[in-house]
Amino acid sequence: MGVAQAGIAFRSGEESFTPELAVASLFGKSVNRLSAPIDRSFDSRHDHHVLVQQFGDIWIISNHALVWPILENPEHDLCGLHEILDKPALMIAFCQYDSGDSYGYALIEDGVLTRSRLQASGSDVRLFGVTKPFEQKWETAEFYLDEDDCPEEEWQKVYYLDDRKVTVPEYYLTSRLAYEALTENFGVCPWESDLKPNIWYLQLNEESVQCTSAPGMKVRKPWWKVW
Repeated sequence: MGVAQAGIAFRSGEESFTPELAVASLFGKSVNRLSAPIDRSFDSRHDHHVLVQQFGDIWIISNHALVWPILENPEHDLCGLHEILDKPALMIAFCQYDSGDSYGYALIEDGVLTRSRLQASGSDVRLFGVTKPFEQKWETAEFYLDEDDCPEEEWQKVYYLDDRKVTVPEYYLTSRLAYEALTENFGVCPWESDLKPNIWYLQLNEESVQCTSAPGMKVRKPWWKVW
């Protein structure tokens, strides 16, 4: 089995940060925290399931409907998201869908998306913004062609660094860059970490709620909906 996770990572040192309240504010719905054991049907790709992980002061909120609009549209309005999460200096939205060969990430600095990369199955890589330093070494990396007893039209590029000590197939490069974006900025990548996070398994209810997040801000709808 591969990884199937799309989330938003950010840093919050606020002791008052409450995952249930943040998620309720993001989606405009009441929230239940599920108790262990968690049923195998729980899947953050479902609209009503939200996974929250805490690695020290790093938080990751995972839900497909929350993340995909950001990766798909770099012009997406992020004001509500930024406000609800207490205006973090940096947020990284990411997706790692091994089964669908879809990978992506977006760097959001002070509420503004400055760089994104999306590699969806069957589509060309979509880029937005100026190249970040962690990406530059891969943009100039050398490569070789992996023939693997295939016809020439099926040969794959394999990029490498340090005299081939680090190799990444072209189809997996976006995934590698997402990993580096998370580890270099937050020190943790949820699908490659040996650290054990605190976890909240949350289920959204149909009941709409009015939640107060940042001072003076009231949320009645999911932040990505038209107000």
